[in-house]
Amino acid sequence: MSLRIEEFRPLQEWFEKTDKDKSGTLELNELKSAKFPGGLRLDEDTCRKLMKIFDMDLSGNIGFYEYLALMKFVDLVDKTFIHFDADHSGTMDLNEMMAALPQLGFDITRKNCEALIRANARGLFSKKIKRSQFVGCVSFLGLIRSIYQKTMNVKNDDFKREDFSRFMNLVLLICDEL
Repeated sequence: MSLRIEEFRPLQEWFEKTDKDKSGTLELNELKSAKFPGGLRLDEDTCRKLMKIFDMDLSGNIGFYEYLALMKFVDLVDKTFIHFDADHSGTMDLNEMMAALPQLGFDITRKNCEALIRANARGLFSKKIKRSQFVGCVSFLGLIRSIYQKTMNVKNDDFKREDFSRFMNLVLLICDEL
């Protein structure tokens, strides 16, 4: 990942402002109270997933360089949401989500996508998710990918998208049955 100098300073300032205890790292409570660029706020569950994905040294917090990767991820997911929110409603329906997820590397079945929306949308009969909920969905899929790569000892250059897709869809099917 490369950053231009003009991109680095605002990220450093955001990190320092969010690091309330000035420890040089971000803890869960700091991440969940943060206001991300674009006014995005993430719930505790999403922040917990992001920490599991990006806490590479398993310290229980997010250091600055881990944070840079986390922010790039959140930014990519957020931009993907905005791009695929075809009706510009600020929400994403099943068809929009089915178009967006493959662009992020997640080939998901329609049934599993419906289950993902049900699990993350607010309201019993809601069939749409908001931006922050989409980040939560993709974070969950990212966590599945992280677990897959660690468990199967798969390095990035050995990663086979179709093998992962089968694994991910199996996990989602199991989750929907619980």
